[in-house]
Amino acid sequence: MKRVPALITAAAAVGMALTGCSQLASLQQVSGVPVTTLTIASNTVLVEKKIPVKVAPVCEENEAASTLECKGSTLDGKEILVHAATPPKEKGTLTIDGQQTDLTSSVVPLDMTITIGGQEIFKGTAQSVIEAAQKGS
Repeated sequence: MKRVPALITAAAAVGMALTGCSQLASLQQVSGVPVTTLTIASNTVLVEKKIPVKVAPVCEENEAASTLECKGSTLDGKEILVHAATPPKEKGTLTIDGQQTDLTSSVVPLDMTITIGGQEIFKGTAQSVIEAAQKGS
């Protein structure tokens, strides 16, 4: 009698483990919100260029200046700055079960520039960085 609960528990554990394994291969960097996209892309560039980071760049939207800005620092104290213009917004609606929700999304591409200690180390689109990282290049 005691074997049945143990077998059920073991079967459940194996099932959850196998589910996790099948999903692991499909994990990718996901973004969509411009600040998140910029954060993922800037950190990816820093890792790829083997920049010794003390404080990873923290990104914020500066609505007054219509920009996205990230600030961090390297181990040797140089400032890491990431800059991008805020992309234009598109409005739309989503209807689920008859209920309509207004949506605002940003249009890509998101052009970014990364400087360390005033020296430019990257200029390009955030999306190209994320796509290249997903392909493993």
